[in-house]
Amino acid sequence: MSYEALALIVAFAAYTVVNLAASAVTVWIWRSARRDPDRLAPGARARGLFLVRLLPVAASLMIVAGVVSPAFHLFEPRGQDEPVGASLAALALAGVVLIGLALGRAWQASRTTRRLVRAWTGGARPLSLTGARIPACAIDSDFPVVAIVGLVRPRLLVARRVLDACTPREVGAIVAHERGHLAAFDNLKRLAIRCCPDVLALTPAGAAMERDWAKAAEEAADDHAARSASARAADLAGALVKVARLASGGALMPLPASAFYDGGGVERRVRRLLSGATPATRMPGWLLAAHAFGFVLVLMAASGAIEPRFLQNVQWVVELFVAHLP
Repeated sequence: MSYEALALIVAFAAYTVVNLAASAVTVWIWRSARRDPDRLAPGARARGLFLVRLLPVAASLMIVAGVVSPAFHLFEPRGQDEPVGASLAALALAGVVLIGLALGRAWQASRTTRRLVRAWTGGARPLSLTGARIPACAIDSDFPVVAIVGLVRPRLLVARRVLDACTPREVGAIVAHERGHLAAFDNLKRLAIRCCPDVLALTPAGAAMERDWAKAAEEAADDHAARSASARAADLAGALVKVARLASGGALMPLPASAFYDGGGVERRVRRLLSGATPATRMPGWLLAAHAFGFVLVLMAASGAIEPRFLQNVQWVVELFVAHLP
């Protein structure tokens, strides 16, 4: 097999191996985070869970691009026709499939969003909402949609049912909530999580991690709205109850958009808003573990850039795999 083809196979196979190992570490960290969901303020928790969810992809890219590929290119002899075992080829194919599936999910998310937005905005009319800061539209929808859609030119879509059911103060609280999503770039984060090219994206654990992040992001946006005015927490709680009643148990189709309500329960969010409880901000162990894992990855990538002996040892390990895998 040619040097170039072998380099690609080694890179994709290393991507799969690192991804599997990092996914196992990530699941362990995430399970630790689930044991005490109220240890951190929602904003800090959402940022921490987003970091944890991206660890497998970050680990795979950093180790392959910063360690394995440079070691291979520096120390692999040219001009040799080296055979590749079926196991190594299968690992490489798995890496290609993970990346291909992620691209497919990105395309599907974009397609779903465009289709829904076209359906929602067919008879839309512009809205002037105090504090919206982005274009807003009133739309006809059976589900009480309140969502920011779009990444480059975001728009706020509000179902007419919501505008009719809520008071002006409650609508203002909803707008402040959506501004929280906008400030946190939650649409971009949601899309990044959904399109991660990793093993977790194919497992129930990956779906649960996305839901945990989404819950924390919603509570963080609630807190953002509640901080903007003294009585806004009560207005937002009232709006949540009204919108949930309008939904009548329906569920919004999953899409990479920040929705005020997606069909789930609102009891926890309402209780938090009315109680005004502030969780401790001390960094918990699971978040320390996530940062430590990230630091180790950066250290390994930096070692590959400044220490040739480290890369030589890595290439020795790669050679063992290439030579002995069946």
